[in-house]
Amino acid sequence: SDPMFKICNFAELRISEFKPIDIATMLWAFGRLRIPPSETMLDALSEHIAARMDDFGPDSIASLVWGLERLSIKDRPQLITGVVERAIELKGLYPPEQEEVTMKAAYKLVGLVESR
Repeated sequence: SDPMFKICNFAELRISEFKPIDIATMLWAFGRLRIPPSETMLDALSEHIAARMDDFGPDSIASLVWGLERLSIKDRPQLITGVVERAIELKGLYPPEQEEVTMKAAYKLVGLVESR
């Protein structure tokens, strides 16, 4: 069986147990590998992130923004809007080099959503 299917299935079943940094790291890893999560995994991630958006700090949001932009996720406008708004809300709390990368990725994400 496909290892990515197993990973996504495992994560979907336990998503409520994941901390924000766990979710962010997982999405960052998908982006790093350029392997998009399954649609059901993306649905689960979207719901979980939306429900706990205020729990995501600068590091978590930076990883989310980067992972979403790297994967060119554009068919989840509510997720993208929420993540980008949170990234902007946290502006000034990132280390300088991380803030620049995060804001550039957030800008690209908005462009992806607007171009769909």
